[in-house]
Amino acid sequence: MNRMWFGNAVNTFNIQVAQMGKSGPNVQANLSNGFTSRYLQLHGALFLKLLSLVLWVGYAFGAVPLICVLMKIHHATTPAEAEKS
Repeated sequence: MNRMWFGNAVNTFNIQVAQMGKSGPNVQANLSNGFTSRYLQLHGALFLKLLSLVLWVGYAFGAVPLICVLMKIHHATTPAEAEKS
């Protein structure tokens, strides 16, 4: 039911834009899914490469605090530190 209503709204919008002629905006509405759109099909590999890069950068920023915590744990559990206390 909703898809029929949206389809009718899209058709009405496109007709109104076409009636504006050259003074109207150069747009056209359609009902498409972003995951199955032609743009994503053409540029999906680039999108996945950029996503991979973002994840690696995120891991790089997360590595510094992780190493600091591991160093603190290591120093707290060494025998030399235990003998001093």
